[in-house]
Amino acid sequence: MRYALPALPRRRLLLPVLALGGLLLAGCATAPPKAPAQIHFELGLEFGKQDNIEKEIAEYREAIRLNPDFAEAYYELGIALFCEAAFKNKKTEEEAIAAFRKAIELRPGWWEAHLYNGWAFDRQGKLDEAIAEYREVIRLKPVEAIAYLNLGRDLEKQGKTDEAINAYRKYTEFKPDLLNAQLTLGRALEKVGKAEEAIAAYREAVRLDPKYYFALEDMAKILDKKGKRQEAREYWKRALKSTKDPAWVERIKKRLAEPD
Repeated sequence: MRYALPALPRRRLLLPVLALGGLLLAGCATAPPKAPAQIHFELGLEFGKQDNIEKEIAEYREAIRLNPDFAEAYYELGIALFCEAAFKNKKTEEEAIAAFRKAIELRPGWWEAHLYNGWAFDRQGKLDEAIAEYREVIRLKPVEAIAYLNLGRDLEKQGKTDEAINAYRKYTEFKPDLLNAQLTLGRALEKVGKAEEAIAAYREAVRLDPKYYFALEDMAKILDKKGKRQEAREYWKRALKSTKDPAWVERIKKRLAEPD
């Protein structure tokens, strides 16, 4: 159970290949023995694939005990601890942050570790620290879209909606076909009174998925606010067709029954 992040490239041990008389003979040479730390690290990876977080963590800790400068082990330990916090409700965020910081110390510029640190700080409610991590991700890898989304969300939580909008705009630049990117931008624009820009974002969301209820609802609501009742009614009707939720159906029917 891992968030969908670009994974750390796994090192594959290749069988030695000898070219002899035009034939490729695989496995004829003996591979050099693995270091004990590497063995425990690879066991940790295997336990991770099995979602056995406790054993995974134990193997990474043993790898680090045997090799205190094992950057990849700190990184994977941080992910496992973060997953333990996120999925098993354990308070291991601080340990995860420490592991990611050690990985960054050993390998400066590791943007994935900064990104995970941002998520860990978010779980602790430490928005300033999380924002600093997302800004560092953007500095190291300016095309990493998720960092702009996370940055925007935290800035918005701090009431810095205009700055958040700038981050959301960058997010939509990198993810123009992602419906939720358009909705997130539109809602932030609506919050600061930029109704026409918000409508443009909602229209794009509806174009991406013409039957997505929340995009249709957001569009109908803002058109109502702008006094464009006839156009709003069309979106309410489309929203009604897109949902079977009794509460939503009842709410929309009441709205459609109101005089324009």
